[in-house]
Formats: sequence, C-alpha cells, structure tokens
Amino acid sequence: MNKKFVTLAVAAAIAIPGMTILPALADDDVPANEVSTVDVTEPAADAVAAAAPQSDEVEAADQAEDAETTEPAEEEAAESAATEETPAPVTAERSTELTPSEAQSAIDDINAAVETLKEIQSEEPKADWSKEFDKLFATATELTQSLAVVAGGYQTLANPDLIMARTHLIVEIGLTVDKSANNLRYKIQKAHVELGFSVTRAIMRVANIGATVYQLNDSISDLRATYERVSTYRDLKSTDTATIYVKDLLNKAIWNTRVARDKEILTHKNFRTYQTLNKEITKAVRVWFKAKATVAECDAAIAKLNIAYATAYSAPSVR
Repeated sequence: MNKKFVTLAVAAAIAIPGMTILPALADDDVPANEVSTVDVTEPAADAVAAAAPQSDEVEAADQAEDAETTEPAEEEAAESAATEETPAPVTAERSTELTPSEAQSAIDDINAAVETLKEIQSEEPKADWSKEFDKLFATATELTQSLAVVAGGYQTLANPDLIMARTHLIVEIGLTVDKSANNLRYKIQKAHVELGFSVTRAIMRVANIGATVYQLNDSISDLRATYERVSTYRDLKSTDTATIYVKDLLNKAIWNTRVARDKEILTHKNFRTYQTLNKEITKAVRVWFKAKATVAECDAAIAKLNIAYATAYSAPSVR
C-alpha cells in the first residue's frame, strides 16, 4: 500500500457518514490509542530518479491505483449502510378507518365508564386514586369530542388505533375501580395501596398525549395483573385495624340512621325514644373517629345502630 492509497482511503472514510464510528465498533477489544499505521517513508532522491517511469507509465499506474482504491471504499460504504439500524415504527396503522358506528360505540363505552366512576366517587371514601379522577374525566371529554366528529360522519381520525387504545384504557380503569369497590372492601390495606398505584399510573398514562398504543395497552395489562394479584391477598381479621373501606360502611350506617331519625322519629316518637337512639349514634361516631378501631368494633357499632333504630321505630307514636 502506497501513500496515494492511504490518502484515498482516508478521504473515502471521511466522505461516508457513520463509517468511522459504527455501533459494532463499540464491542472491539482494540484500545483506542493503538492505531494501525503504514510506513510511507520516502526513499532517497537518487533512487527515486533512477526508478522513475515515463509519464505514460505513471498515468497508467495512477488509473490502476484509482480502480483498486475505489472498490474497497465502495465495499466499506456498503458494509456501513448494512450495519445502520432502521428504527421500527412506534405504532401500527389500522388497515381500515374507524367507522361512525365504531366511534359511537366507543363514546358509549367511555360515558358508561365515567358514570360508574362518578357514582363510586360520590359513594366511596377518598381512595388513593380519587384525586386523579378529574384529570381522567377531562381526558374522557376530549376523547368523546374527537370521536363525535367521526360518529357524525364529518371526518376521519389521523390515528384511530391511538384513539381506541385510549378508549379501552378508560373503560378498563372504570371496570377495575368498580370491581375493587365491590369485591376488595375487606382486603388488607396492602391490596388497596397497590391497586391504587396501578389505577393512578393508568390515569396518568391515558392523560398523556404522547402515550403510544403500546404504552396504553401495557397499562391495561398492568391493571388486570394488579387486580388479579391483590385479589389473592388475605381478608381482614376481626382484630385487624379497620381500613377506610370498612369504616366507610360505618359512616354510611351513621348517616342513614340520622336521616331516618329525623324523618321517622323526631316528630313521631317521644323524646326518650329519640334520645336513646341519639346515644347509639354518638357511640358509633366515636368508633368511627377512633384511629385504631378494629373491624370487630366497626361491625358491632353498625349492628347496635340497626337495633337502636329498629327499637325506636317500633316505639309508640305520640299523638
């Protein structure tokens, strides 16, 4: 290899983007400071003059060298292009557009999920994810507005897969919270904490406009897996400290008794009957405020309230 080959090889390496720094080179064991060199020391001037060919011979030799150096450069360029990784698309496109009927069905699913969540929010205690509900409701409103345009047949959506993935996640959040309220009330606190974190993550994901279809579907899988896992946790024992979900049953019993008292006892029964019922209500309130109240204490307070109200209701009415 002579000087001209070295010069052309270097020029080719500079001219080809990414040729001198490739991902594959990161695994080489050759230290960075060990660089291969070519001895290009020039011979003595007399020897050069004696061995110098004629001008025609020099031109022919130069053309041959150009051909030799072009082939390695082209091969290296091809290898460099082959090693370049092409990023995979983030989401796959639908083969068909979202139809108006599909859009309307999605709107109905979202509205049903939102109504379920609002009902639970009004009746259940402040769960770990309740503070995020407003953000979820806002996202659901924006989503239904986009779908309404398609349902009305006015236009199509740029990325229907993304819209439907968001819809499915909102529906899954509603289902998860509903199942939790109905089936997990007497589970240990750990179950509510873990599921609360999962629901919160899902709400944050669905509200993130940059979330991909893959990420949204991953949140659906996370919700389902978390619910299945916490469903296997043990139930509370009677001696365990009552969770907010157990105390919520007591709280509802207290308020229901108060409403019934004012409607059926206050003006219909004598004062002694009214006062006796009030004493049981006060005792139940004390249990509710007790930080370490057990499950058994809450259950007993509810039972006593029911008995006290039944007794007051059956007492003779005043004339």
